[in-house]
Amino acid sequence: MWLHLDSARRGEIKKLRWADVDLDGTTQKIIVPADISKNHYEDALPLHPDLVVALKEIKPTLREPERLIFKGMFPGYIQFYADLKAAGIDWEDQGDDRLDFHSFRVTYCT
Repeated sequence: MWLHLDSARRGEIKKLRWADVDLDGTTQKIIVPADISKNHYEDALPLHPDLVVALKEIKPTLREPERLIFKGMFPGYIQFYADLKAAGIDWEDQGDDRLDFHSFRVTYCT
């Protein structure tokens, strides 16, 4: 089991702090604290090894446990749709739905 960032909610991801991540333990994980979780329960999400490597690359060298992990890095919807267009991905499907950030979470959790 491992964390896709799409298994967490957008609002939760944006509020994650370096204090919430364990990159050096036997099971690398991110803890989604109850106070930022939509369901108000703490959740431990295992990390994929590739994500561990990526997080180690951006981790501050100084100890800053309260610093937000993804501050300034999380694209808004304008950028999201521009990225889809650049990749040649149509955000409208053949049914009644459309592709948005929440679609990743729904797909992963289903």
